[in-house]
This record gives sequence, C-alpha cells and structure tokens, in this order.
Amino acid sequence: MRRDPVDIIYGISNFLRSKGIGETFSITELAEATGHHRVTVEKYLNIISLVHNRIPQVEKDGSKLKVTRLPPDLEKLDETQILLSSLYFKKAFSQRSAVPKEPWVRDEVFVRLSERGFIKIKADKVYLTSLGLRSAMLIIRDNFAKGIDSDISKFPEEQPEGKQEVVIIVQEADMPYPWNAKKGAYPSASA
Repeated sequence: MRRDPVDIIYGISNFLRSKGIGETFSITELAEATGHHRVTVEKYLNIISLVHNRIPQVEKDGSKLKVTRLPPDLEKLDETQILLSSLYFKKAFSQRSAVPKEPWVRDEVFVRLSERGFIKIKADKVYLTSLGLRSAMLIIRDNFAKGIDSDISKFPEEQPEGKQEVVIIVQEADMPYPWNAKKGAYPSASA
C-alpha cells in the first residue's frame, strides 16, 4: 500500500522539529523514527531541500497567490539580474522568440534595461539584445562560480588579462540563437 506523500513529509517534519540546531543524526535513525524506508526518507529529504532552497515561498489569499519569500539563490540577485537571467533561460533572444513581460517585475526595471540597451520591448513582449545576452551569461556564470546551482552547461574559463580571445558573433535572420554562428562560441566580456 502506497503511503500519502503528505504523511511522509509530516512524519519527517515532526522528527526534524524535535532536533536542535547543530544536532546530528543519521538517515537510518530518521527512517526508524518515522517508520519509512531509508531510501524513501532520503528521497523526501531531497524534496524538502529543493523546496527550501529553490522554490519561492507563496501565500494564498483567497484565490490569489503571492510570493512572500524568494529562495536564497534568487535573493542574492537584484531585479535586473533576475530578469536578464529569466529571459536567458526562456531563450528570448530575438523579437521572434520574445516572451510576455513578467508581471512581478516593476515597470521601471523594464524601462531602465530598455534605455540601457539590454532588452527590447515590442507589444508587451520582451527579449534580450546582444548586450543583454552577454550580460545574462556573465550573471549566470558568476553566480554559478559562487556555487549557485544551475542546469546550464559549463562556461569557458576566463583567460588572464591580455590573453583574452574576442569572439564576434554574427546572427543571421534564420538563426534562432546567437551562439549558433560558431559552435561553442560565447561572447567574451571584452567583446
């Protein structure tokens, strides 16, 4: 008989709430205390960790939901960095791949980034310019280097000053992504 996931989480939660900060225990002890298999407990601990560290906390107000706390990786970024990174992961690299404006981003952030040439806005849809794409890639690379979890592939290591390679990317109208111009080519910080 399958157990209800909510019951499993409550059992683990009750055990964890009985422990003080810094108190250690094993997964086997937790499994024995909750009556669940060690593999199940480990799986649910990973889910709990994901919820704590990667998912914004929401509050329900009637039929509406409101984000009340950002996960630690997003708290480290400001609104501009979050927006540029979000557009990068949504692959909004051209007018054809533009995405609707994010309702959680203040209008002044869109205006500021548009005026500075990082994004273009057409009919309430937004996409990254080449400058915005390079900036988003640098934001992601820098935060990846600081240990923020990411699903992106590794970026090339920076070369010492004076030995940096300049990569020029030419985007043709038929090419959906700017880096298809040369396989594996990424814009460098000095481009």
